[in-house]
Amino acid sequence: MTRIFSIIGIAIGILLIIMGIATSIPSDTIETGTLAQNNRERGGYQRYVGGDAYNFIIESSIRGGEISGGTAARAVYIGSGAIILSGSLIVLGTILDKEKAVKRPEDASFPSENVVADGEPPNDNGDESAK
Repeated sequence: MTRIFSIIGIAIGILLIIMGIATSIPSDTIETGTLAQNNRERGGYQRYVGGDAYNFIIESSIRGGEISGGTAARAVYIGSGAIILSGSLIVLGTILDKEKAVKRPEDASFPSENVVADGEPPNDNGDESAK
């Protein structure tokens, strides 16, 4: 059951990272006057408030908010995806290690590394053929 949750967590983590990479950040182009009125879908401030400087100030603050919001959304998606992905991989690795430990008990007897094929320990110089 935990294996299924960790696999789902891996999928969600990868999906969030992809969403973070694919999240678009608005351009930093500031438009005022007739350009902004003709292009209402793109953003832009639609009213003329009595001076080009005021319009640039208003438009730049709106554009700055859009850019910072897009950047924050991208950071949240990538960060949370990385945390979920790494946590799920740790849980899955722990589960797989426990399954290996059950299949391969630690108390199994293995031949000693210091014994050669004929049952005698090797010489001090490491030459097994010299007797």
